[in-house]
Order: sequence, then C-alpha cells, then structure tokens
Amino acid sequence: MKILIVDDSNEKIGKLLDVLTQAGINIEHIQVTYTLFDAKAALRKTDFDLLILDVLLPLRAGDPPKHNGTIDLLTEIADRETLRKPRHIIGLTAYEDAIQSAGSAFISRTWTVIKFSFESDDWKQQITSCVAYILGSGGQVPIKAYKTDLCVITALAEPEFAAVTRLPWKWGISEPLDDNTFVRRGTLISAGSSFSVTAANASRMGMVSSALLAAKLIERETPRFLVMPGICAGIEGKTNLGDIVIADPVWDWQCGKHFVDESQHGFAIAPEPIGLASFVRVRFEQMRLKNELWSKIRGAWPNPPDTELKLKIAPMASGSSVIADSDVVNRVRQQNRNLTAIEMEAFGIVAAASVAAHPRPTAFVCKAVCDFANESKSDHWRTYSAYCSAQAMASFFETYMHEISTFAGTQ
Repeated sequence: MKILIVDDSNEKIGKLLDVLTQAGINIEHIQVTYTLFDAKAALRKTDFDLLILDVLLPLRAGDPPKHNGTIDLLTEIADRETLRKPRHIIGLTAYEDAIQSAGSAFISRTWTVIKFSFESDDWKQQITSCVAYILGSGGQVPIKAYKTDLCVITALAEPEFAAVTRLPWKWGISEPLDDNTFVRRGTLISAGSSFSVTAANASRMGMVSSALLAAKLIERETPRFLVMPGICAGIEGKTNLGDIVIADPVWDWQCGKHFVDESQHGFAIAPEPIGLASFVRVRFEQMRLKNELWSKIRGAWPNPPDTELKLKIAPMASGSSVIADSDVVNRVRQQNRNLTAIEMEAFGIVAAASVAAHPRPTAFVCKAVCDFANESKSDHWRTYSAYCSAQAMASFFETYMHEISTFAGTQ
C-alpha cells in the first residue's frame, strides 16, 4: 500500500507517520511532500492507494498556505489525465474554518475530511480505520473492475423503456437480475468497437425507486456510465415539445425546511446540486450544433410537433410529485432562474452514482420535454419525447463511447 502525505507541518507529519506505521504501513511506502508543486510531481510518477492532504497548502516553498491551490489539485486529479488518481483521498486539517472556507469544493472531492488535533486521539482512530478498510483483512482490497460499459435506467416501462429497447443494440431477452428486477442486455457499436449495455426500468416513478434501482445496478453490473433517458416537463418559453434536456446541474427542489416565522409559513430551500461531468458536457455541446441530426430524428417520427427539435444543456429540478400547476413551476423557478426542465427521478440517479464505491460510474440524465407542467398538461407527446430522448442518448454513445470509456468515474 502506497501513501502520499501532503502537509507543510513537520510536527503534524510526525504524528501522522507514527499512526500509519502503527497501523502496519511500511515507512518506505510512505512519501511526504510539503508543497502542491511537489505533490503534483509525485502524482505524475506514482500510483498511490491513499492521498492524505491538508486543506491549506503552499504552492511552492516560501509561499503562504491557501485552500485555492488544494482545490485546484483535487480538480486536476478528478478532471484531467495529467495526474494519477489515488484510490482514496483524505483531507486532514487542524482548522475548522479552513474546511468551511474550502466548502463543498473540497469535501466533495475527498473520501472523508478528518479534524486533526494535538489534544485528541479521535483523528488517529479515524485514520487507522480508513487504512484498515483499504488494506482489508490481512491484505490489500482487490481492485474492482468495470463489468458493463453502460447501464440505462428508465422510470417507466412505457413509453420510456420501450423506446430504449427499440434501439438497434442487439437486445437479448428479458432476464432476472434478482427476485425483483429484470434487465435486457445489448451491445452498441462505437467506431467499430463493441460496448456492453444493460437496461432496466424502475418499479414505479419517483426518486426513491430510481435511486434504489441505480444502486442495485451499480453494485451488480459495475457500469462505466449510468444514464437515465425519458420524459420531463419543460419550462414554457425555454423549450419546445420533444426538446432534449441534458441536466446540468440537477437538484431536489423539495429539499429544505418548512418553518413558521411571525405567524407566516415559509420554506427555506437547501438544494445540493450535482453537475455534469465536463468531458460529457463538452461532447454534448458539439452534438447540440448538429442540426442535421436533430432534423433527421424529428423527421423519422410520424406527425411530429411543428417546432424544430433541439438539444439543451441546462438546469433540471427533481421532485417527488407530478406537477400540473404553473404556480408550483414558478416557485421552483425561483431556485434557479435558468431552470429548463422538471421531473421526478434525475437527482436520485446521479446522487446514487456520486456516492458509489470505486470504480464509480459517470452518470447523467437525458430527458425530452413532453409537456409544460401547467393546467394544459396531457400525455399526447409522451411517446414522441421518449423516442427523442432515446435517440439522443444512442447518438451520444455511438459517436463518443470509444473515446470516453476510459474517462468513466473520473468526475
């Protein structure tokens, strides 16, 4: 097991080395650097099982320690291939305000954040338990590998799952994954190479059902990519019927606190948005400009809407209920003025992927507008929108899977 420590405090490093060696780590397998510059040099050369770093670090010797450079390092590890990604990253700091200053940008990119103290041994027990987890019982935990290239989840059997299984991906028969879930397995072709696909639909609509299915498929199938196509409500004036919306970011619009203040009822939102992986976004940006592709997809459908078909990369909100009330839509729009779509499952899918064990999938949501969540809501365009969504997903992976398969899990 190889460990990299990045910290500018010799006293703290000494304490940490004592804990690691007592946990059974050979001192020769531990590398120490004091600056971000030296940390990057180490990460270019060596594959580490564990990276332990302070929140506040100097860029070079003599520079003042700041959290900005540390966040830049974590971003480079996650988003680019210039550095070798450690299996686990632990943040270790003696300053609570440093963690607060770095915020979610630091916390979301680390396995866990531990509060260091010279007066308490709590942090020692936490480090020891993390090391024990990685080592396993008497040996290093085997590195789990991806088994499936793409898992597709839909909320409905009709029309969403049906639209997916109409894709020419050599689908097999429906087979049981366990006592409660059946899947279809297929193969997609990208640049002459074959990639495996597993598809399933949730037992019912909503975030809970979809998140549970997502977690099950992640555990059983270990996919590189986890994607939810399907239908959504669009914001009138920003979308047309059939338009495909790639969620960036997505959040639970009902997450927050209901309160009473001076005899008035209120709701304080507390969303935790999850964004789209940058390598996925940049390729959808390229696809967005392919007007011939969208015209072809629209033209293959009998009696499509009068409007042009377009792809949008935009904010999407998830909630636990169907909306057919423009007043509710307006309240949700107050959470993000760029809101473009509302639906019921997306956040559950990406949230399940974001907390999955290594190797985790890269997840995104690709849904098409079937109504505008207002008083004139109807089911007339559901089948068309499910078709548009499935076609957009298929075009993306058939075009780009061969070049992005190795990026999976990096963001």
